[in-house]
Formats: sequence, C-alpha cells, structure tokens
Amino acid sequence: MKKALSILLVALATCVAPAQKDLTDTPKYECCAPFKIGVVYHNSRIEGSAILSSPQWDPTKPLPVRLDEVERVARRELSKLVKDEAVWKVDSFIIKRAPGTQNWFYHVYFFPTPRTTNFDYATFFVNFDGNPGVTDPATK
Repeated sequence: MKKALSILLVALATCVAPAQKDLTDTPKYECCAPFKIGVVYHNSRIEGSAILSSPQWDPTKPLPVRLDEVERVARRELSKLVKDEAVWKVDSFIIKRAPGTQNWFYHVYFFPTPRTTNFDYATFFVNFDGNPGVTDPATK
C-alpha cells in the first residue's frame, strides 16, 4: 500500500509557472505528470499556450467541454499507448486553473480494471477547446 501511495504521489501533476501572476506574457507555464504502463514510463503535459488559447471559464457557467467528450479525447490518447484501452476506466476528472487567469484545463486519470499489482495508471490533459496535451516517453 505504501508503494502504491508513493507512486500516486509522484503522479500528481506538477505545474510550473514563473513568479508573476499574469501568464499572458509568459507562455512557459506548463503542467506535467508522469505515469507508468507496464514497465514504460511516460510524461503527459500541457503547455501554457494551449491553456491560454482555449476559452476562459467562469465556474458559475456550464463547462465548455462535457466530461464525456473529455473522456473521449483522453481515451483516444490512451489508445495510442495500449491495445486494451477498453479495460481502462476513468478514476477522476480534475479541473485546474492556470494561475492568475480564468483559463482552465482538464486532467484525467485512468486505471486498468481489474487493477494490477504493477500499479499501472495513465493521465492526460485536455484544454477547454477539447484538444489533448502532449504525451512523451519519459527520459531517465
């Protein structure tokens, strides 16, 4: 259980932004999260430019992209990495805001079912235009 918890803590997204609050002058903001499928590690990320180019959102309004559509986009990215994407289930949808803006993005977590002992999981970002972030092989 401790190993699973430590892996999940590592998987929590790391978002990096310069000290200033206004991101319009700084496209270097990005949010990234590592994940593992089998013995292969990957990095999922979304860059500030992809977040800032998508619609702004007021939490009192409906989401600009429904969660079923967000899942479809993220599942399409998952299917590029696994042959059995149908056995992967969404564990959570997280909606995050880029600091100092009204620009938000989705963060989707998947786990295979049944869950395996090797703690596979996958995570993807989707902006508020419904476009996926980027997934790269992890470098060690």
